[in-house]
Amino acid sequence: LDATAWALFGQFTYTPQWQDQRWHFTLGARHSEDKKTSRKFLMTRALVDAQTNPAVIELRSNSFDQSGEKRFRDDSFSFTVEYDLNRDSNLYFKVAEAYKGGGFNIREPDPDFYAAGFDEENVLTYEFGIKSEWFDRRLRLNADVFYSLSENTQLSFALGGANETRVLNVGESTLQGFELDTTYLISESITATLNYAWLDGEVTTAKNSDGVERKDDFVLGNAPEHTANLNLNWRIAQGSWGLLESTATVSYTAEKAAAATRSAFERHGGIDAYGLVNLRVAWRDIPVG
Repeated sequence: LDATAWALFGQFTYTPQWQDQRWHFTLGARHSEDKKTSRKFLMTRALVDAQTNPAVIELRSNSFDQSGEKRFRDDSFSFTVEYDLNRDSNLYFKVAEAYKGGGFNIREPDPDFYAAGFDEENVLTYEFGIKSEWFDRRLRLNADVFYSLSENTQLSFALGGANETRVLNVGESTLQGFELDTTYLISESITATLNYAWLDGEVTTAKNSDGVERKDDFVLGNAPEHTANLNLNWRIAQGSWGLLESTATVSYTAEKAAAATRSAFERHGGIDAYGLVNLRVAWRDIPVG
């Protein structure tokens, strides 16, 4: 698999003189080009050693030597409007396009699917949020809500064989959510950080080659409804010998689908919700020499 890519990006911000220069308008643009070439040689044989016959019986075999090349180009734009509530806080609204190149799946066992590869995915996102600092900048609070529409959504499917998958463009999907990011300086030596995200995503259209709607057959994987992370950092002591600090982190991830097909998700379930606790004490910034 060989991939080359290049991109050109630029943006500019205009701040008008009216309303005490509280308004800011930013326009961004990006041009991307990708080229991907791939070749795969595969040979598999399924054998059985009959107990009653010393001969080895071949049940099935499969082999192919396939190559492919795909080129992609994309022009994406973004537009942001910001309004300063005060010196430490602002509201913003952003519309942005995003692009994810296509390619080839090296774990694809079928020569025709492998040579065809998969196409690019395009996303349009609307976001509204606030970036702010409070209490003489002891508290930083950022929050946003967003809605994303994806076209040619790329989904990966597990197949029957070991390490065999298939990547397809299934149609359109949506993802909406809320994000919260806070940092609070409890004291000069203790800092607390809290991050939280809520996600809700679904495949909204997926028609097969006959034009039959199959959206209910698919789910978006790796999109847990809730994730949270709490971090507490304590700078215990600092001197000419370095810095001694401790960090405690608690994180939580809700159940999420691991398979792209609803039947596999209902049959095997997803990845169960889990939490992690991490405690660390570190001595760093040790002078040398």
